Amino acid sequence: MFPLLCVKVIENTNHFLSMDNSGAVKIWDFRKFNCIQSFTVETDDEKHKFHLQAMTYIPKPLKLVFVGRNINCWEYDKNYNPTSVDDSVVVAVAYRPQNNTIITPAGNKIKVWNALNGEVKRIFSDITQAEITAFTLDYYKKRCLIGFSDGEAAVFNVLNGAKIKTLTKHNHEINFILEARNLEQIITASNHDGIIMFHVDTDINESEHIRSIVINDASLSALVYKPEQKMLITGTQVGIIAFWEGETGKFLGQCTPFPNEEITNICPHSDLEYIIVATSLGKIAILAIPPLPYRYSKVFQFNNLDVETGVPNYINYLIWSNKKRLLFVADEKSYVKVYDLNKTIEEIYADKKAKMIKDDSGSYSKFRLNPPELSKEDPPLLWATKAHLEPIRAIEYVESEDLVFTSGLDKRVKIWSASTGKYIDSLQQKYDKFEPIPIAFKKPGQDGIYAPNLHDRIDKEYLFKKKMEDLEEAERAAENPFTKLLAMSNQANNEVQSPAAKSRQSGGSPSSPMLSRKGTSQNLLQNNKTLKSMKTRMAHEILFMKQEQDKEKIATEQKNVLVNQILETLPWNAISNDPDKLLQEAEKEEFDPYYNWTLMETKELQNLKSTPWKLHINFDNSKREFENYVKEVLPLFYHLTL
Repeated sequence: MFPLLCVKVIENTNHFLSMDNSGAVKIWDFRKFNCIQSFTVETDDEKHKFHLQAMTYIPKPLKLVFVGRNINCWEYDKNYNPTSVDDSVVVAVAYRPQNNTIITPAGNKIKVWNALNGEVKRIFSDITQAEITAFTLDYYKKRCLIGFSDGEAAVFNVLNGAKIKTLTKHNHEINFILEARNLEQIITASNHDGIIMFHVDTDINESEHIRSIVINDASLSALVYKPEQKMLITGTQVGIIAFWEGETGKFLGQCTPFPNEEITNICPHSDLEYIIVATSLGKIAILAIPPLPYRYSKVFQFNNLDVETGVPNYINYLIWSNKKRLLFVADEKSYVKVYDLNKTIEEIYADKKAKMIKDDSGSYSKFRLNPPELSKEDPPLLWATKAHLEPIRAIEYVESEDLVFTSGLDKRVKIWSASTGKYIDSLQQKYDKFEPIPIAFKKPGQDGIYAPNLHDRIDKEYLFKKKMEDLEEAERAAENPFTKLLAMSNQANNEVQSPAAKSRQSGGSPSSPMLSRKGTSQNLLQNNKTLKSMKTRMAHEILFMKQEQDKEKIATEQKNVLVNQILETLPWNAISNDPDKLLQEAEKEEFDPYYNWTLMETKELQNLKSTPWKLHINFDNSKREFENYVKEVLPLFYHLTL
């Protein structure tokens, strides 16, 4: 840490500058309390230090001025377009699930975006004087592997932008950079001189150039590494596909499946000895590779047709999803398409399994020397959408989140649903565009979640209890049909009693015998009519009672369904006292930014989003990625410390 030298507030903005004795300058947003950009002021002369002493700014146009041994002037917002990602074209897009960030290299800087709200989290400015031309993350997504337009290549820390190691320089612009993790090497290549360099990646701060491969036939247009066979595969502009041994650089063979057509992309299949190849004339083929006996054979082929004209289109990028067996294609018309190759891959697996079965003589079938016979039917096109108005520069598929990121020459980065192709949102460099507005409030130490009026509770647990109380009150208010039937039965018994019984009950004396018999016969007739009437009424009441029972049964079933639905949405601490489950909920509440979202009844809210940002990252996927990362890294750490 160096002493702070100067702090300057920029008028009419929400930013202020800080500068220390080392020449490090940071731009802060005092409303969000975070650093949005950092860079270092240095002199071009390596023999003399700049000795930064003071700084100020020029308001219109906004520029920063730094004073030391000389005066440096920096443009603050050159060609600032709030709807674009940067003033330069983004050459790649990378999603990092460990901390839910999106990384976009453009020009000579790297921007890190918060995937939870779409804001710029930090900027690594001027990491070099040249422009970034090749970019990728390593296997653990801890380092940025970057190639530059001046031939330089280096490895940077993804968290703070610090340079970790410098790789051997090329004479021309670097177009490819990738990691061969099982070889502990980093591979860089330039299509201008056709040189592929292998660098040792075992030490943290050191790198050594161990070998090179020179492509003399034509300009290099595609480069991939297949770790299962430790094989490097190259494609050229004249249609030659070559195979190289990764450990030694030995040439294994080559083929020309598409003469005089540029090989624009190559995607290796991780489980099979096949690669997927795309050409400049819109052809896509599955090619067998060594060590298969029918290597270099095209076992399947189809065309990437224009949605409007039906003519094959130039293919810019290919991405293969081995798990879902989907092929993502970006073409020259700025369309992103998804083809389902599930049927074709299943046929290849079935053919491989059949060829591994021995016949009666104990030897393998002779047909294993022949390529598989696959269906010639084109794979189904799941969706196609025009992603940009200008050609697509990069595409990234995030399988865990089911998302597709695209970058175009229009300086836009857009996010799409990988299942439907629907537009979700786009990254924009307008720092102040998202002012979070609370959609609900939760008091510390209490379970209740309240609407913005701070009066109405909207948490599901409270609403569940309220609904249960309303149901119980409704049941108490309803008349019980069994009680009603019992009262009617008692009334009927009283009506059919004999006059003598009634007289005895009333305390009177019986009349003369003649009058008594006459009255008795009349009473019997009357009683018979009364009994018939009561039987009819009883039948109607029994039918009514049965209907009421059916209604009550249906109401009970609906109530049980309602209870089960609400119980499924409640957290464990609302329905269980299990300490393990309570601990799991406590951890989830602490780390899951969408924890309270699942506890709220969103139907009671007017605003369902605190910002216009539409992307919803699945926290469980991020947590699982981080746990897997820890499991893989810890053994390496213990191995290094022993």
